[in-house]
Amino acid sequence: MSDQPEPSSQPFSGHDDEQASRAVDEFTFLAQDVNYDGVLSQDEFDAGRSQHDREADPSRFARYDRNGDGTITREEYLAGMARDRAEAVQGEPR
Repeated sequence: MSDQPEPSSQPFSGHDDEQASRAVDEFTFLAQDVNYDGVLSQDEFDAGRSQHDREADPSRFARYDRNGDGTITREEYLAGMARDRAEAVQGEPR
């Protein structure tokens, strides 16, 4: 008999899922910020999305840009991604 814990059928749950999602979101933001200015322009944001996603949800940039300054900060991006995930779980439209 091993002292190792039994593997879970779900590798992440609850808080771990949130941490993993946030880490992916942080990485994605940094990857999309191609000029390294700490914000995403409309072009940078759209370049990180598929054509299908851009056509299906053309207002996403405006929803994420909460202060309407024409750029998305890291905080706005992370909050937008969290809202999108929460809405997807609840089955609500964006």
